[in-house]
Amino acid sequence: MNLGDYIEVYGDIDNTLKADGFDDCIVGVDTKSRLIYNADKIVDNLAKDMTREEALEYFYYNIDGAYVGEYTPVFMFGMGELDIKKENVCTCDVYGYMNCNVCNEIETKKECPHENIEYQPEEKDTNAAEYMYCEDCGEELPLPDNPEIN
Repeated sequence: MNLGDYIEVYGDIDNTLKADGFDDCIVGVDTKSRLIYNADKIVDNLAKDMTREEALEYFYYNIDGAYVGEYTPVFMFGMGELDIKKENVCTCDVYGYMNCNVCNEIETKKECPHENIEYQPEEKDTNAAEYMYCEDCGEELPLPDNPEIN
């Protein structure tokens, strides 16, 4: 079934809108006759001609940010896909990421030394609790008994 037939069956042939140049990124049609695109694939396509950071910025500003009415396409990121896997660097040396895209190691686990710790004091006016986390790996860390953190 070609895209036109697909839209005719599942969408609204007169109103369903496309994001030009990204037909290979379409994953379906929602119940409101809007095309659904895989945003990961769109960014990957854009990253062929620019850096990944530039591709993400371009995607969010020019594609995802372009509202053209109630039939504006929907863009989704797939669950389980980590942006770090998209980078062309080996993630095995970066604190436990799984399924390295360079060396193809699976479930490589390394202990993060927690060198970059962020402390968040309690904020009673916003109900934000006191906590600490590692900026490198994102793990929430136990609070010390007597923190001397500024």
